[in-house]
Amino acid sequence: MPEATRERLAKLESRDIMDIIPDNHLSALNEKILAAHAANDVGQLGHLYAEAARAFETRNDIDHAAFFHVQAFVFSLDTGDLETAEQSRQFLVRHGREPEGAG
Repeated sequence: MPEATRERLAKLESRDIMDIIPDNHLSALNEKILAAHAANDVGQLGHLYAEAARAFETRNDIDHAAFFHVQAFVFSLDTGDLETAEQSRQFLVRHGREPEGAG
């Protein structure tokens, strides 16, 4: 695992999406994210963060959706999941968080 990924994991292990916005519907997803961090399952993290991003999108909470899309983008790139990475990047571009030609 790349050193940068290990550093991100160490910083995020104690993060809890429920700290950001409490919601009973997110509790199962939150547990999966925490478990994936604990297991260093980087491949799963890209998908879980993308799922969290979509949950915030449905609430029209663009700031939190963007936060989770950044996480999904980074973890997906780390594992070579270019489809998930591109979906997250496109969201970031649409919402002015990523320059159009940066991909």
